[in-house]
Amino acid sequence: MTDTPLSISHAAADSFPIPKFWEPNYWEQTVQIVLRDYCRPGDIVFDVGANAGALTMVMSRHVGPRGVVCSFEASPRIINKTHHNIVSGGLTNVQLFYRAVYHTSHQLVTLFPGTHLNDSIYNDHGAEGGASYQVETLALDDFVAETGLMPKFIKMDIEGAEFDALKGMSGILTVGRPGLILEQSPSDMRCHELLLAAGYIAIDLSNYRRINSAADFDAGIGICNILFIHKDKSAGDPYVNVSEPVKVAHLPAEDFTILANGDVSLTTHIELQAGRYLCKTEFKADGTDNEIFAGIDTDRGRVMRYHTYSKLMAETYRDWTFALRTPCLVTPYIQFIAGSDPSFGWNGCTFYRYPSFDAVRPPVMF
Repeated sequence: MTDTPLSISHAAADSFPIPKFWEPNYWEQTVQIVLRDYCRPGDIVFDVGANAGALTMVMSRHVGPRGVVCSFEASPRIINKTHHNIVSGGLTNVQLFYRAVYHTSHQLVTLFPGTHLNDSIYNDHGAEGGASYQVETLALDDFVAETGLMPKFIKMDIEGAEFDALKGMSGILTVGRPGLILEQSPSDMRCHELLLAAGYIAIDLSNYRRINSAADFDAGIGICNILFIHKDKSAGDPYVNVSEPVKVAHLPAEDFTILANGDVSLTTHIELQAGRYLCKTEFKADGTDNEIFAGIDTDRGRVMRYHTYSKLMAETYRDWTFALRTPCLVTPYIQFIAGSDPSFGWNGCTFYRYPSFDAVRPPVMF
């Protein structure tokens, strides 16, 4: 074990660039829609587990020049990429902090490199010959007490350490009651239980359903993004008070063109009005040795894209939520960009529309 990041080999800071702010950004599209709705000009927001900085950029643009983004990244082999992308993106309203957000400040935790940019204090993936390194911790309550920066919204994705982080921000949850997005698994409901006890309501961002227990997740789902809104701030909130989705169209498999390599596209585009939608897909896949894009294309450009392998897509990302600002011709798609999957089978999809989001004001600029 090494006790200093200086002995860890680093890839070049610009080896993991994120899109420029004027370019399409497909990083966790279902999360981006929520950040757009909750991060408003002048807000203070936190990005906990900033990774390369793609969502930090989204938050920065939404809170604008009068807002503040506090971005936290623990990994010494990732933070140079975070810093590079923040600086090259001109994100002058962002402050980057090199700390592992935890329940207690000034401790040292061991961080293990992941198989890609998913370093964790819990998951020893055995990357880099089993290398590990130690990082100083920070409790967010201590950070707010020191800086006076109380967040309105927090996005948190720290590879299994979310419960530790929540235990170090009880004051924030009690006083500020910010909205939060956390990655959650039905196999570990500790964060969910803590936040519900603190007065929060949980919504699955893949389909906008209320999550009261592990039984409310779709069967087979391993992990998903959950929005938490405090009940005292829930009046009129379109996510908490979401209307029943209205079925717009069912598109069976025969409506699609399916190429020999598995690529899927709609033979004749479907026209959808502006609004918030769910595309509920039906397909099976067991392949892991491949790489795919999957999501929604329109005549105005691509509006969402997952980038993964086919088995994970079929197990975890079957529900695709997206937003249209104007009427569009739409097609769901799957593209195999590397490898194949002989087990892949596409059975069509169904579109639903959420009228309760019609009143949500989109940002003027971004």
